[in-house]
Amino acid sequence: TCSIEETLMVYIVCIGKRALYFTGFLVFCFIICVFGSACGMMIKTSTYVSRQFFGKIVIETDFYSDNYRSRYEYMGNDIDAKTGKPAHERGETQLSKRTRYYNGTVKGIFDLNAQNRVSTGVEYEVNKLVTLKTSSADPIDKSMYNVAVFLQDEYTMNKHFSVVGGLRYVYHENFKNHMVGNLSLMYKIKGLNLRASYAGGFRTPELNRLYSQYENPSNGKLLLPNPSLKPEKSNYFGVNAEYNNNWMSLAVNAYINRFRDLIDYRTLSDAEIAERGITGFTHVQQYANLSRASIEGVNFTASFHLHRDFNLSLGYAYTHSKDKEHDTPLDKSVRHTGTVNANYTHSWNNYRLAVTLNGRLQDKRYSVRYDAAPAFSMWDISTRHTFLLKNITIEPGIGIENIFNYKDTRPFNYNYATVSPGRAVFANLVIKFKK
Repeated sequence: TCSIEETLMVYIVCIGKRALYFTGFLVFCFIICVFGSACGMMIKTSTYVSRQFFGKIVIETDFYSDNYRSRYEYMGNDIDAKTGKPAHERGETQLSKRTRYYNGTVKGIFDLNAQNRVSTGVEYEVNKLVTLKTSSADPIDKSMYNVAVFLQDEYTMNKHFSVVGGLRYVYHENFKNHMVGNLSLMYKIKGLNLRASYAGGFRTPELNRLYSQYENPSNGKLLLPNPSLKPEKSNYFGVNAEYNNNWMSLAVNAYINRFRDLIDYRTLSDAEIAERGITGFTHVQQYANLSRASIEGVNFTASFHLHRDFNLSLGYAYTHSKDKEHDTPLDKSVRHTGTVNANYTHSWNNYRLAVTLNGRLQDKRYSVRYDAAPAFSMWDISTRHTFLLKNITIEPGIGIENIFNYKDTRPFNYNYATVSPGRAVFANLVIKFKK
């Protein structure tokens, strides 16, 4: 395997004509991304971003990696059916799952003139999954990659009207070729912005949904993979209006999102469980595609600068989701949600106070298997006290999460409104030393 530091520094000296060194830079960075993924660079989680300026050309390179491992820790009470003795020693650990993810992107931004900006680039992505053999599943060692090429043009016709359009071509190792596009029209006049947009979506199933199963014998749940999953495709249409002035900002967005082959899961019937010879589990589900589904909604946000020391923000979202195949809402969907955020700051000589109040209000949450989770609201408050002294600045903070101590105390359930344990008080302290 190859190994690199968490930050991959790439320095390039470009000599020659602009088009020539841009092409070389693009190819070099792409090779770095491909080579790193092929060698399995051992990085836990890291991001590298570089931006190079060549006159009116900007070249950006991004590399991101994420490694995840989970292990079983045995308690010495798992008995081998053949020997009657513990199959593992107490405290023994064993790798159960390992995932690796690498993403490399190289993008060029070209200002062709004062009205036209073009962005183009290439993205390379690799996923790898390794799991251990279990009593009901074979070990897994799978990987897949995809390459995407994208192009976007931002065209400003005049000070009032602009257009953004783009295309994205994707080649996936398992699902081959696909093309999606996006288009956005914006009209501005004084403090008012009006926008209409369309975006095509294409999402491939993750490796764990294709090949890896999740089992929890303690509660009888088994979630099966589905190697026959299809990519999810969508068409998003939205209209948006924004208004801003010195003391107020308002925004409303209405949208419709149509899905084909939405990646979800279904519950197996007792007959299917028996037919497959599954035992020891009372609730068995499998990832599946929904042939048709939709999400429609309206989002509204408002911010008010009511006083030089006081700001208030409000938000509301209405969402209507539907599984058109079964004529039901989508699992875990919520019809109404609201947010409240209030900030107060004030200074007295060498002391500054900052108070923040946050609230979330949520309607009942639908569940395919369980009763709907009840509606609830949760409120938090935090305060920051800043003391500006001669050589140091002291900033103690104190706050309360879940002020009204809301808890969902229903019996064992997968569809809790919230898993908050209740009211919690927290405190912190920051000390800054002056030079």
